This record gives sequence, C-alpha cells and structure tokens, in this order.
Amino acid sequence: TDRPVDVVIMDVRMPRLDGIQTTAELRRRFPDLKILVITSFDEDEAVRESLAAGANGFLLKDTSPDGLVDALRAVLRGSSVVSPGPITRLLRNEPARRPAGSSPDLGLSPRELEVLQLLCAAHSNTEIAQMLVVSESTVKTHVSAIMSKLQVASRLKAVVRAYELGLVERD
Repeated sequence: TDRPVDVVIMDVRMPRLDGIQTTAELRRRFPDLKILVITSFDEDEAVRESLAAGANGFLLKDTSPDGLVDALRAVLRGSSVVSPGPITRLLRNEPARRPAGSSPDLGLSPRELEVLQLLCAAHSNTEIAQMLVVSESTVKTHVSAIMSKLQVASRLKAVVRAYELGLVERD
C-alpha cells in the first residue's frame, strides 16, 4: 500500500470531483498522506469541511508563492497550516461551547494545557520545546496525548477544539 506521493495539493472546487470528498477518501486510503487544500473561496464552511475530511492544511489561492512553499514544508514536517484570515474568522465566529476558564474534565495535565495554549498561539514543536526547556520528543509526546484526549487527528483540529471548548482565551 505504498502511496505514490508525499503531499497532495487539493482544490475544493473541481470540475468532476468534490475536493473535500476526495480529501476524505484519500485520508481513508492513505492515513499518513499529507493533504493541503487550497481554494479561492474564503468560506468558513470550506475550512470546517476540509478539516473534518482530514486535511493537514487550508490555504487561499492568493497565498504568495513563498507562503505556499512554507506551507508545503510545514505540512511535510507534520505541522498543520491555515491561511490567517479563514482560521481567525472561524475561531472568532464559532461560539465557544463553554466559557473560557471552566475547562471540561478531559484529563489534560497542567503541562498539556500549557502545550495546548502554545499550539493555539501557532508555535512549532521546536519553539515549544525551547520555551518550556524540554526536548522536542517530550513536546511530541504531549501533543500526541492532547490529540488523543481531545479525540482529534491533527494539531490543527486540536487548536480548533481548544477554542470550541473554551480551553484558551480568544483575542
């Protein structure tokens, strides 16, 4: 079951296929495949659906060439990326299910909450390791535990879930 590519750049709107459904099918067939969704449509629903389908990132087509290259590199390293406009608006418009500060009992340790807050501030594992004075593998262990406890499959979904649950303050 070798996959033929490392990263797929998927358009949301295509002539014959729906990009979001195709993303979900690729994710089902190739769980480790990196998928970067791009679109000219700046719609909250497209962001939500792309993430739900298993995309590792979501960019608008007006992203600069350097921004696209950076996003591809980040996705290949295992990070998640989203164009600033869509994710900021999505998080601001998405009503929190709980008020900030009244954390649901998810079993997150104080350190995991600290790592989650740094994830929400868009820090990489390397940056988090430096800030917390721990190894990068320790950060990866915390991120894996956070994703498991939040029942999500990506760092990006963990960030979105943290905002939904009111685990972090909104700007």
